[in-house]
Amino acid sequence: MRKLPYRRGFTNAFRVEYEVVNLDQLELLAGVSEVTPDALRAAGLVGKGKAPVKILARGALSKKLTVHAHAFSAAAREAITAAGGSAVYLGPAPVEIPETATQADQAEPEASSAESSIVVAEETAAAGTDVEARAPDAPAPRRRRAPARSSEPQPEATTETSDVSEGENSDNA
Repeated sequence: MRKLPYRRGFTNAFRVEYEVVNLDQLELLAGVSEVTPDALRAAGLVGKGKAPVKILARGALSKKLTVHAHAFSAAAREAITAAGGSAVYLGPAPVEIPETATQADQAEPEASSAESSIVVAEETAAAGTDVEARAPDAPAPRRRRAPARSSEPQPEATTETSDVSEGENSDNA
């Protein structure tokens, strides 16, 4: 009996495999002002499969091109627009990545959590609700779970004492 090999790691079932095209490859296309995945397949830069196309920034681009692709690297998008062209996304809208904060934005102090909790408490008091003031980033207080109720009626507890004396009970004899 053979021992099976140990499989390590994790395989993402939702991974997207792109056909990659670089800017220096786009530069070699002659007489084309609009680049689409079909034009890239016809030129032999992309395989014949149905894989989406991603444009990467290796090399330089001096032509004004309108490039249609499923994904762009940030540097490739900037290089295409710097050359006077445009990058057109195909398929679902891309996820916007927020820009990093500048040092001027970081130098401004934010309101402390005590000040913000006072503002929250004042707003709730103005609204007429009876809510305790707490910091906005503090977790909500835990709620206790009510005991489960059964649909059957509970027997009433009796507090009567038994008047049976030892002599009357003949079972113990």
